[in-house]
Amino acid sequence: MGFVVRSEKPAQSQGKRIFDRIGRMFLSGECLKIGIDGAGVYDISVNGAGIVLLGLGEADVFDGGSALSSGTAWLSPSRKGFYFSIRGRTFVTPADRVRKVLEGVHRKAPVFLVHKTAAPEAGKDTSD
Repeated sequence: MGFVVRSEKPAQSQGKRIFDRIGRMFLSGECLKIGIDGAGVYDISVNGAGIVLLGLGEADVFDGGSALSSGTAWLSPSRKGFYFSIRGRTFVTPADRVRKVLEGVHRKAPVFLVHKTAAPEAGKDTSD
């Protein structure tokens, strides 16, 4: 007797997201430093990162070494992604990895650039 298991996922309402590894996040004193390849270093305070990880709100991302806010950090609805925007670009790192960096278990966390692709139109064949 044989059987077939078939899994059907609901259609995505938004476009697919593509992630490119583009930097790293590491602890330096009382700040989490975000090093973005080719764009510089940005800071999030440890207290601000804690607020985000607890799901209590957002935190400011500052231009490295200055008091100028360059963006905002927030937690994904699933609480698995630590998102932040810097100058109009969105980045993400695994929230669990950020927790482990703050605890001293890991030295750094990978940072990924989030690309949003357009959702394919219904009925259009996108395979070439």
